Amino acid sequence: MERTSDIPSPEAIRLQLARIVASPRLAGAPSLARFLTFVVEEAIEGRGSELKEYLVGVDVFDRGESFDPRIDPIVRVQAAKLRKRLQEYYGNEGAPDDVLINLQKGSYTPVIRKRIPPRGGVEDTGSSTAPTTHSAARRIPTLVFRATAILVILAAALAVWRFLEPNTRKGPLRLALSRLTSDSGQTTHPTVSSDGKLLAYSSDRGPEGNANIWVQQLQGGEPLQLTKSPSADISPDFSPDGSSLVFRSWREGGGVYVVSVLGGQERRIATGGYSPRYSPDGKWVAFAQDGIQVVPSTGGDPIRVSGDVHSAACPLWTPDGRSLVFVGELPTGYEWWVAPLTHDRPPAPTGVAAQLRKSGLRDFDETACPSDWMGTEVVFTQKVDGMGNLWSVPLAPNTWTVAGAARQLVPGPGIEHARVIRSAGKSFRLIFATDTNVSHIWGLPTDSGRGIRRGEMEQLTRDASLVGGVEGTRAILSEDGTRLIFSSARSGNLDIWIKNLGTGVEESLTTDPRPEDQPVADAAFEKVAYQLSEGARRSIYITDTATRVPRKLCDECAHPMDLSPDGALLLYRGAEPWGLNLVDTRTGRSMTLLRDPENVAIEASFSPDMRWIALVTRRRGQEKLRAYIVPFDQNKLGPAESWVRILEEMYHLYLRWSLDGNLLYFFATRDDHRCLWAITLDPITKRPAGAPQSVRHFHTVQHYPLSGSWISVARNRLAFNLTDVTSNIWMAVMQ
Repeated sequence: MERTSDIPSPEAIRLQLARIVASPRLAGAPSLARFLTFVVEEAIEGRGSELKEYLVGVDVFDRGESFDPRIDPIVRVQAAKLRKRLQEYYGNEGAPDDVLINLQKGSYTPVIRKRIPPRGGVEDTGSSTAPTTHSAARRIPTLVFRATAILVILAAALAVWRFLEPNTRKGPLRLALSRLTSDSGQTTHPTVSSDGKLLAYSSDRGPEGNANIWVQQLQGGEPLQLTKSPSADISPDFSPDGSSLVFRSWREGGGVYVVSVLGGQERRIATGGYSPRYSPDGKWVAFAQDGIQVVPSTGGDPIRVSGDVHSAACPLWTPDGRSLVFVGELPTGYEWWVAPLTHDRPPAPTGVAAQLRKSGLRDFDETACPSDWMGTEVVFTQKVDGMGNLWSVPLAPNTWTVAGAARQLVPGPGIEHARVIRSAGKSFRLIFATDTNVSHIWGLPTDSGRGIRRGEMEQLTRDASLVGGVEGTRAILSEDGTRLIFSSARSGNLDIWIKNLGTGVEESLTTDPRPEDQPVADAAFEKVAYQLSEGARRSIYITDTATRVPRKLCDECAHPMDLSPDGALLLYRGAEPWGLNLVDTRTGRSMTLLRDPENVAIEASFSPDMRWIALVTRRRGQEKLRAYIVPFDQNKLGPAESWVRILEEMYHLYLRWSLDGNLLYFFATRDDHRCLWAITLDPITKRPAGAPQSVRHFHTVQHYPLSGSWISVARNRLAFNLTDVTSNIWMAVMQ
């Protein structure tokens, strides 16, 4: 008979689940992590006996109500993979764990028990399940999946304190974790006053669903809403004396604002600007805007300190307040730089990127922002395989160059915006947000030839593995709007999928074990080109939707931009410096259309008649994007004087043509929010025939076109990627 003492508590089970999901065995396999999380949570809630193949297929793998396990073996295949990963985990890093979670063959109910000490050299392998009290109500699977990231972070946070001040820790490790906010939406960008008493953050918890600045006592109490702008207010930072907050606002075209922690009128101190940070003496505010700039905290003329470093972002003051560390571009990629406030020497690279490459980390990019100081180490989020991991790297005082190897603090996905607070003695408190983004493709009924909305949005995918952000999952519609192509990692790897929007049937177009994404298609939906990744190496392939036999178009190339209506020509972005390139899909012959180190090609798309290209460029060292209509004839762009400038935008910009070529659709922040717009073009000259018209507004945090958001245009609808963000603030304290 099973002893009650052999059954772990729900808290112990969830902690063990988080350890497994954060381990290398599952950290790179999101579908398996969702599978395990779902069945374990169901068992904890007493519904383990209800776990059948159909239920798992529908709730975990989004197969829909028509899912037939006899035809589609997805659950059985993934269960076999999960069993193998669990065996590998407990045979390696999980060998000393006290809680065992297994999935026996022929069942989807997990076997969960405490590890029983061996008797006579043989471990008791008896099994038990989690408590089986039944519940009438079922949880929404998406909420379970979003909770996974939080569980991962809490368990993985144990790893942080194994590294912090290792020479001063004595005796067994004790870790206190506390949740500081409990919101259903986005509560993120935490910052704590220097005395450790006040916590501020950006949250959409208000009645209007807008991101505003809130403040509360760190030890609890009712939060106070400091700003109430209908535009997003984000990225707060406390002044050294704790009396005020500086933050980024999207109002009035965007700017840096200051507000008292007691409330009152906000005051603008700089135009534009991202990630503002107070200097240690409170006299300056640093921010990113066409480089790294500093402005007196009372307002005034900003001073650029980042010199000629391109794409500079994420400023962090050195502890002495004399320099700024930031991320910026090198010819070979991104690097951390240090710039003195005195301008007595130019910005210099820190060597952090090279150090990370020595550790096998090759995804260092503009998102690897220096976040805060932990002694002489800088804490930052490094994305590995698309997931945010918390790392630290030491910098030498005075020179602020790399002084040792980087080390991973928290291996779980989802940690963002970490801040470190020095506690009494030599321990630290770590404040962080657990950001979880869930993206779906949505359709908007539209008379696409006139830019007129014809109905409310409709969700076209129900797949929790879609990628959001600048390079997120693209929606590719057929011209009649009945079929959809997109990339999904639902099977544990990014593949290209096609969905019949009438029947709901989804099929995989690609099966390569390497990630495939960024698809583009011809007008007839017969050919699909896409990017295939193998480590840092990128290639572009093309396949026929009927035969589904892939063929490589080019090697060491990336980012397919558009496929011509007849499928014969493909626009893609080349290597650094990013250029605009063209490849003939029939012969494989490539050519360069534009290669200008000072005028970088970002996006491009063919007009339906192939006489024009909508081109987006950015000048080196500037954030502003410029959109042009460029003549295209016989595989050549028209001369620069023939280019028609149509738009300027400070944020990511994609342009997509209507099917008749007389409108361009795009997302832009023209009304202090990122909304959907269309601009009418003269049928002959393609010059703008009037101001852009709004198609659909997005004025709340949820269902938001985060970053680039690709647009696909069919006759009767548009499709695009929208993201819901769930995040809360947590604190970890070593006792």
